[in-house]
Amino acid sequence: MARLFGILLDNAFKYTPEGGWIRVRLEETGRQAVLTVANSCEEPVTREECARLFERFYRTGASRDSAKGGFGLGLAIAEATVTAHKGRISATPEENGKALQITVQLPLAPKER
Repeated sequence: MARLFGILLDNAFKYTPEGGWIRVRLEETGRQAVLTVANSCEEPVTREECARLFERFYRTGASRDSAKGGFGLGLAIAEATVTAHKGRISATPEENGKALQITVQLPLAPKER
């Protein structure tokens, strides 16, 4: 879980423009933990790009800048981690594509009585 959180934060910091914003939220919804990491983007993000973000080696136009580093593996690793824990991960554009939100839903263990 620490690696998952690190990947999502690293991704947000790497692709948020100077003067931009990052929002992190963790909440319990029913029997799930829901983590959202959202950030403003330099270039608009489309739904089509969001659908491909978890593919290995895929990088959007803005993220192909070699100065940013990376190999396009972070979100694929995040998806594998979430899947291994029987959860779901998704990416959606916000604010007409000027922001990206990654949402992770993980089942919670039953509470002890």
